[in-house]
Amino acid sequence: MSETASAAPDSTGVPTPSPVSGGTAPGSSRSVRGTDRPDTREREGDTTRHDGWHLELRVKFLEALAQTGNVQASAYFVQRTRQSAYDLKRRDPDFARGWLAALVLAREEAQDKLQERAIEGVEEEIFYHGEVVATRRRYDSRLLLAHLARLDKIAEQIPAQRGAARFADMLDAIGKGEDTAPLIATPTDDELAILAAEAEARAVPAQRQEEEAPEFYAVRWPGEDGPPDYYRMTPEEAAEMEHDVPGLTTEPTGTADDAMINALVFHAQAVAECPADREEKGKNL
Repeated sequence: MSETASAAPDSTGVPTPSPVSGGTAPGSSRSVRGTDRPDTREREGDTTRHDGWHLELRVKFLEALAQTGNVQASAYFVQRTRQSAYDLKRRDPDFARGWLAALVLAREEAQDKLQERAIEGVEEEIFYHGEVVATRRRYDSRLLLAHLARLDKIAEQIPAQRGAARFADMLDAIGKGEDTAPLIATPTDDELAILAAEAEARAVPAQRQEEEAPEFYAVRWPGEDGPPDYYRMTPEEAAEMEHDVPGLTTEPTGTADDAMINALVFHAQAVAECPADREEKGKNL
């Protein structure tokens, strides 16, 4: 026997949808039959559910949750209990992924409602002897702030972000009983754009530093025939070094790139060692 919800209080002030009765969820073009009794048909990719949470009903619930962020209100909308929704979330990883994605999308609704309350407040009726005698406007958004803080923590999770970005595909997969894991396994276009922008931002200072760094000078010390040493120097520093060390010569390399200088060093060492190798081999013949 399926469980049905009897009420849908909303302590956060987020709009509560009316229970579904063969219609569509708010903002959706999907349509399902009434849910006054469990759907006992076998579906492709889904077994008959004794609790009434067939695939279409799960999609309805997630659509409502994405708009309200309120589990009890969304369960009431599909005429199921809040506890049965949580039970399904624990059993079904695809439903759980859709749940988190829906809560990420619900942040916008909560933010709008919080802004509205901060500006306009909430109108409350004042009763006396069972009759409304006046109204007052109250400005207290503590519950909604706590609700929004919880949604913010969920929104920090990368799988939840990816599911929210592909929410339509997520619902389509759940409605067909397909695996939703691939939808959260790969970065979204927004993620890739952010990563590219961060990489570019890191590259620009490094490039600028390289362009501004003094170039390398080849320094040949007096009385030494080996490869030169390389130092980063300005032309003024090179001239001063030549002046202070008699017989020393400096020569600009035209580059400030470390990799280029390392290649020059290895090349110079190889050239210097070749004659010695040939001489050593001639002695051994």
